[in-house]
Amino acid sequence: MHSGDPFAPFFGALQNFNEMVFRAGAPEVAENYKRNLEAIEHANRVIMDGALEVSRRQAEIMRTTMDEVTKAASAVVGASSPLEAGAAQGEMMRAAVGTTVRRMQEVNEAMARANTEALELLRDRLMASIKETYGQK
Repeated sequence: MHSGDPFAPFFGALQNFNEMVFRAGAPEVAENYKRNLEAIEHANRVIMDGALEVSRRQAEIMRTTMDEVTKAASAVVGASSPLEAGAAQGEMMRAAVGTTVRRMQEVNEAMARANTEALELLRDRLMASIKETYGQK
């Protein structure tokens, strides 16, 4: 493990598993694992909610994009000259690229937020579990 590894606490806990089991009584260990499983369930819910948010956002983006394409196509078709049509087409491409990049960033940020929140939940539960096992409230 290297310095700054976000999973270092997990690996450290796994290495000390046998010691933790023998220090704590069976009911305390069972309750500790129950809380751990609840934290995993909560983290999974957070990730699923994030995925649903991304899915809804992607559907919204698709609808908006189709509306924009229709309007842009009308501008190109309705142009009075080939020069005007080329300019409209160029503007459509410039706007489409900028909009696509912004929308991709939004989707990536939404998923990153969900993943970060889930990891924080699991990390906090692991640290609490270690404290509970070693009797450090």
